[in-house]
Amino acid sequence: MLAVYGDSAPSEYQVKLWCKQFKWGRQSIVDDHCTGRPADATTPEVCQKVEDFVMQNRQIKVSQIAGELLGVSEGSVITILHNHLVMSKVSSQWVSKMLVNWVYQKVLSSQYCTII
Repeated sequence: MLAVYGDSAPSEYQVKLWCKQFKWGRQSIVDDHCTGRPADATTPEVCQKVEDFVMQNRQIKVSQIAGELLGVSEGSVITILHNHLVMSKVSSQWVSKMLVNWVYQKVLSSQYCTII
């Protein structure tokens, strides 16, 4: 297998596990459906609600947003803010990361920032 697949070859443990599963009667090579909780906290509707909360009060805390949106954890709110809305907290206010980068570049190019 190493000659054919190289570094992407499955481990010896994985091959042994597959052999056991087929001995036990498994007939498909397709992964089984995984049970678990669906990722329903990052729907467009919830993202829009989080954005509305932040636009109303830029100093709002993550815990306050999670408290207002029943069924959404603080971790999900953080994921929505950072990954979906591309926002970060600067000086206790939520701002767009694109704006933060623009301000940072403006400060670096200003007369107040000199190289020593």
